[in-house]
Amino acid sequence: MIPGALTSANWISIIAIVVPLIILFLAFWSNLRYWQGRTETSIVHLGDRIKTLNEKLDKYVLQPLANSKSPLNLTELGRKIFNRPKIQEFVTDNTEEIFLKMKETKFDSAYQAQEMLFDVVDKYKAERYKINLENEAFETGQHIDILMKVIAIGIRDKIFARLGLKVDDIDNSKPTAEKT
Repeated sequence: MIPGALTSANWISIIAIVVPLIILFLAFWSNLRYWQGRTETSIVHLGDRIKTLNEKLDKYVLQPLANSKSPLNLTELGRKIFNRPKIQEFVTDNTEEIFLKMKETKFDSAYQAQEMLFDVVDKYKAERYKINLENEAFETGQHIDILMKVIAIGIRDKIFARLGLKVDDIDNSKPTAEKT
């Protein structure tokens, strides 16, 4: 009933109001999609920056336990922590499994293998040895992540030898920073 009662002037007025609203909505939607893409890109870059910052922080915190020269080697304090009985129990129980996981993993360089070893060993902090490792971290005054790196550095030479890699090749194969 109402559409029949409207005059052409009323229709022109309605169209004059509705069309700009539709154009405004489409412009808003397009702008929203544009900023969403920029936000996603920014989040990816932020994630990369956090990873880089995390690596730098680990190296800083790890300094008393491993020399800062590459390839990393445990200091006297690092070896003392690594040789603790419960950590050695963990190493004895898991070195073969860690080796098999590393053998299944693809890496193109000794540096990548070392980074992968850090990741493989780090996953054990959430598995069946979680409580023991957390207790050892507490007793040694270290963060669990640092303790896991100490363990990885401690077994690296043995794992590398079995994989046919040389620890000295870590410096020769370190990838350059990705270009963004």
